[in-house]
Amino acid sequence: MFSFFTDAIIMHMKEIRVLYVLNNPFNHAGTESVVLNYYRHIGSDIKIDFAVHATEKEFKESQMTQDLIGKGVRVFRITPRKESIKRNYEDLIHLMSGGVYDIVHSHTDAVGAVILKAAKRCGIKNRIAHSHNTNFTFKLDSLKTVIKALYLSICRYRIRSYATSFMACSKKAGLWLFGSRNIKKTYILNNAIEVEKYRFSEELRNKYRKEMGIKDCFVLGNVGRLTAQKNQLFLLDCFRMLYKDHPDFRLLLIGEGSDHNKLEKTAVEYGIMEAVIFFGESERTWELLNVMDIFLFPSLFEGLGMALLEAQANGLRCIANDSVNVPKDSSVTGQVKWITVKNRKGWIDAILDASDKKEIRCPEPESSISEHGYDITKEAWKLSKIYLQMMESNNVYSLEYAIKKETHAGYKATSDLSSIFRKEGYVPFNLPVYPDNTGSSLQKCIAVIILNFKLLYLSFIIPNQAFLLYQHPAYGARSLRCQLRWMKRIKGIKSIAVIHDLNSLRGGIVGSLSVKYDYYDFADRVLLKEFDTVICHNEKMRQYLIKQGFLPDRLINMEIFDYLTEGKSVQTEKGSVPSIAIAGNLTVGKSGYIYELIGSESNRELKINLYGSGFQKEYIGENTIYHGSFDPDILPGKLEGDFGLVWDGPSIQTCAGNTGEYLKYNNPHKLSLYLASGMPVIVWSQSAAADFVRKNGVGIVVDSLYGLGIVINNVSHSEYDRMRENVRNISNRIRNGYYSVKAIKKALYE
Repeated sequence: MFSFFTDAIIMHMKEIRVLYVLNNPFNHAGTESVVLNYYRHIGSDIKIDFAVHATEKEFKESQMTQDLIGKGVRVFRITPRKESIKRNYEDLIHLMSGGVYDIVHSHTDAVGAVILKAAKRCGIKNRIAHSHNTNFTFKLDSLKTVIKALYLSICRYRIRSYATSFMACSKKAGLWLFGSRNIKKTYILNNAIEVEKYRFSEELRNKYRKEMGIKDCFVLGNVGRLTAQKNQLFLLDCFRMLYKDHPDFRLLLIGEGSDHNKLEKTAVEYGIMEAVIFFGESERTWELLNVMDIFLFPSLFEGLGMALLEAQANGLRCIANDSVNVPKDSSVTGQVKWITVKNRKGWIDAILDASDKKEIRCPEPESSISEHGYDITKEAWKLSKIYLQMMESNNVYSLEYAIKKETHAGYKATSDLSSIFRKEGYVPFNLPVYPDNTGSSLQKCIAVIILNFKLLYLSFIIPNQAFLLYQHPAYGARSLRCQLRWMKRIKGIKSIAVIHDLNSLRGGIVGSLSVKYDYYDFADRVLLKEFDTVICHNEKMRQYLIKQGFLPDRLINMEIFDYLTEGKSVQTEKGSVPSIAIAGNLTVGKSGYIYELIGSESNRELKINLYGSGFQKEYIGENTIYHGSFDPDILPGKLEGDFGLVWDGPSIQTCAGNTGEYLKYNNPHKLSLYLASGMPVIVWSQSAAADFVRKNGVGIVVDSLYGLGIVINNVSHSEYDRMRENVRNISNRIRNGYYSVKAIKKALYE
């Protein structure tokens, strides 16, 4: 998504100042290590300062923090909330005031709500909430911790309104902090490492084993804070059982934490203290991994599992807790065995099985780690581009008309584009919802009045030379034209319109548009010409607009609409009985062809799967299955059929009527739905979509629907498999906003 930017742009960008905020002073724990790793590899034009929550004593006693300050790194102390809520907020406001920082990047999980609220108050436009975990890092073992959990749960919801961008180290971490509604807008930034640094070294293995007094022993290891979350108590329990029969085993624990004394006491009680090495914290964890023979990772929950990734980089075999709260994303070398910590015997058996193998380490883990996106050099470059994009995006505003979410796809294209705009970091400007057909004239009048005031306000706050994005059509065309002219003349803004529909071209669909034709004609032929760039559906629509007087160099083709979804794909093989899926508005007025198709003698063997609203069930045939209406976000995983059919009008002979003729110019959103689902398509030969289908080999083109079942049967399995492979490539793009981003970047930067 960010590949449209070049290194040259980054090099010539003004210096960007970023403030990283952390929950603790620096130590060798996961989050702090990740943050420092990116800091050391980020682009030279990105200047990063740090703010850490710490008491004065904690700040001074943190050797790592003091070392960084000694090297010239700017690290500020923020009074922790446990000491004073008031001073905590005052410190944040004081630090962020004065326009010093372009971006505030919170690495504090839910607590980030307070930090980003302060950043917003200080006028910082770019506010990043970053999730590093999948749960709270403390036990609910007292009234105090229960209250704390309730407070942080509230913060999890508040942070979503204060942040302008979402990041997470894994999808699970993003879901936990930002919720399913925001996961599409969340950028997954991998907890990357310096791969070469972790390469196995026999020399270091011998050196540290000698220092630790380890000779001819099999070493089990763990790296992490000594806390309940990391679950080292479970390791001691397993090790107790192993040590009875294997006195040559050793357990090496690297890290410090609040459970240290408890763990030592337990080791004494178990009679294994002489075989357990509490090494403490280390700045050279990557070297100590060489001592180990197996890495154990029993954490109860993790944002990603940084220590597990580092162990794999050393080539170690690993055993990890098979839990929904421990993401599998960090398993990249095939060396991780997942077993739930509820199965202690399973862990013991797995350790013994691994200890019998001659080859303990994976010979070349580097390539696997890099391929999965955990090479810090590459990932830090991506982060630099994200920061750059945010600075560029400050100058891009998108008009967001409120939309009521329903179980039909009417809102889907607009909603997806809004999500893409937000993920790109563009500044949303919210406009009021327009009453539906049941709304009174007074309600509609009030909506237009509010719209005018909002647009007037926008014209004052939008920066000079900014970009304005608009999704067409929307109500208030005359109001928007007036304000748009004013902003262009006074502020010098550049405007971009993305066409969803040309209602004047589509004509009067069964009385719903004909009464408003003059308004739609004004919107399509007058308002759109005010925009500096218009993004249209395809080349056919582009040529139509040129005939209407639009300048060719102001028109950009979208190619196809995106369809954001995480739903599963449909079947992968062609069925024995020819079948199709039809999704959308199933009313007789809009899709009369369906009812003719059901009764067609030439298609008696064709299985027809219907999805949507308005179907008249009394017409259902033996070859027809009506599946009902589904939320557009989950519909892709519900579709069944060999092909998705894109057709409109009253007849199966050809696409006719207003809706049928409109297919000659538009990209139907159902085309994107089918392709996002992984399903090849059938389209009308005269439709604009036919060009895309032929060019990309993602379906078949027909003149009519007579004998459609025979046409499908004539597609060989090898041909169908080629189509499915082509669809799979297009589907990945459509699901992730590729075509929208490509068109918008072209409008913005070319």
